[in-house]
Amino acid sequence: FRFLTLYLQNVLGYTPLEAGFASLPVTVGVLLSATVTSGLLPRIGPKIPMMIGPVLAAAGMLSLRFIDLDTSFWAHLMPAQVLLGLGLGFTFVPLSSLALVGVPSHDAGAASAALNATQQIGGSLGTALLNTIATSAITAYVASNLVAPGRPPTSRVLLQAQVDGYADAFTWAAGMILLAGIITALVVKVDKAD
Repeated sequence: FRFLTLYLQNVLGYTPLEAGFASLPVTVGVLLSATVTSGLLPRIGPKIPMMIGPVLAAAGMLSLRFIDLDTSFWAHLMPAQVLLGLGLGFTFVPLSSLALVGVPSHDAGAASAALNATQQIGGSLGTALLNTIATSAITAYVASNLVAPGRPPTSRVLLQAQVDGYADAFTWAAGMILLAGIITALVVKVDKAD
């Protein structure tokens, strides 16, 4: 979301309010898939949605990798965000349920708090890592596209550098999401009865 917001505002020229509204498709996707998953979870268990979710989310994130200086919101950004949101909803609902499987009722609050803490820490570490990747890509792009040593880069080079950095961050994020799906497939052994 950080890089999408930066892209919308810094590259496409959206205002902060417009960028906020432009991020709503992710929320719509999450709401749709979370509603569906909540109804399916007791019948099919958590593993199937938790394997489908990362594939959808990674596909949405990978689609964002192909942004450019004038990417269309309706043709490209909106569908990618809906796909990302669908994947997140399919993943988070069963994940929240799994955090409490086998936990005695007197420890349910602590287990839920541990889940929230790990999500916050994971989000912070992921943001730091992806920010490093994006910043490195931006710097490399600017350095390799200087008109002349000692002269500042053109505004077009600076904008394209941002696009390049954000695209790299989206690519790496897609890879991390797919890795989470693979780990889920290998590690989650809980079925619907649990």
